[in-house]
Amino acid sequence: MSAALSGMEKDVARLLACYDVRTEVEQIAGRLGVTENYVRVILRKLREKRHELWPQHIRDVRPLGLLTAVVYTRTPVGEATRISDLERLGIPLYRYLHSYRATLDNMHIYSYLLPEGYVYELIPEIERKLNGEIELGVTIPLQFDCNKPRRLPRPGSLHEEISKALRVLEEVPQAKINLLDLMIYAGLDLNPLAGVRELQDPSPIYSERLEIEGLSHRLNYRRLAQRYRQLSAAKLVGRVLLLAAAIGSDRPIPLFIRVRRDCFPILYAFALATWSTPSIFLGEETVATVLVLPDEATEYARQLLGECILYVGVVTRGFGTTIPVEMYDPFEGQWVLNPQPLPNLLRRLGFLASS
Repeated sequence: MSAALSGMEKDVARLLACYDVRTEVEQIAGRLGVTENYVRVILRKLREKRHELWPQHIRDVRPLGLLTAVVYTRTPVGEATRISDLERLGIPLYRYLHSYRATLDNMHIYSYLLPEGYVYELIPEIERKLNGEIELGVTIPLQFDCNKPRRLPRPGSLHEEISKALRVLEEVPQAKINLLDLMIYAGLDLNPLAGVRELQDPSPIYSERLEIEGLSHRLNYRRLAQRYRQLSAAKLVGRVLLLAAAIGSDRPIPLFIRVRRDCFPILYAFALATWSTPSIFLGEETVATVLVLPDEATEYARQLLGECILYVGVVTRGFGTTIPVEMYDPFEGQWVLNPQPLPNLLRRLGFLASS
C-alpha cells in the first residue's frame, strides 16, 4: 500500500489533513517555506499517485440531517462493487448504506446514513432483514494537529488529545445545506484530492449513485466555487487524510475496533496521535472506527484500550460509497425514500452551467 514519496511530498501530504488543498495553498507554502507554485507541483504528483495513497475525505455529515446507524451481524453478504449490487443482494434501504465491512472472524458491519426525520421508522426494517444488533449515533470527524508528529502514544501521554476529544463533543456545527452542497460532498467522497474544476463534472456521481453514463453536464463554476469556499471555511469539507503517507508502512492492518461509549476520549485521542482514521462513530452506548495501523502497532492499540474494548477484528473486505445525494428532495428540503431525478433537479435549480 505504501507509495514511494519524497520528503517534500510527505510534508505536503501530511499538511492536507489540516489545510484545504483547494483554498489554502498559500498557508501550506508558508508552513514549508516554499513557493505556492512548488506546492502545486507537489499536489499534482500526489493526485497522480492518489490510488496508492488511500485518500480519505475528512468531512462532517452532522449538518446534513443524517444520523449514522451501524449494524453488527454474523449474517454474510455477497460481493458488492455497485449500488445495484446492494439491491440484488437484498440489502434493506440499500441507497442509504454508506459502507460495509467484513472481518477475519466473520463479523459483518453495515454503516448507514439515515434521514434524521424518520430514522426510527427505518431501523426496524434494517434490524429485521440483517438479523443483527443496530446502534444509532453520529459520525465525528477528527481534527488533526499538524504541529504534532504521528506517534504511538504512551499511557498517560494523551492529555491534550483527550481534551480535544471532549471539546469535539460540544462543538456541533450548524449549516443550511442545499443540493449543490451535497454534490460537493459526494464529489469529494469519490475523489478527496479533486480540484474545484474537477468537481464541476457530475458524471462520476451520476455513475456511482445512478449508474447513468454519457451525460455531458457541468456544474455552474461560480456558484460551485462560492459554496465550496463557504463549506471549507466552516471545516465541513476539504481536508484529506492520506493514510498511506501517514502510516508509512508496507504492511498496514485495517483494525475495526468497538469500545464502550465512556472510552470515546481515549479512542479519539489514540486515533489523533496515530493519524489512523478520518472519523469515529459515536453511538448511544458504544464507539467504533477502523484504525489503519502498521502491523507492529495493532497489538499496542489493543493493550492501550484494554478493558474499553468490546470487539476488535481485522477487516478483510468491504464496500464504500458517497453520501446518498439522489435521495434528497431540494423542493421539500428533506431526505426521501425514493431516488430523485438528480440531473433534472440540478438543471431546474440553476446549478448546471449554460451549454
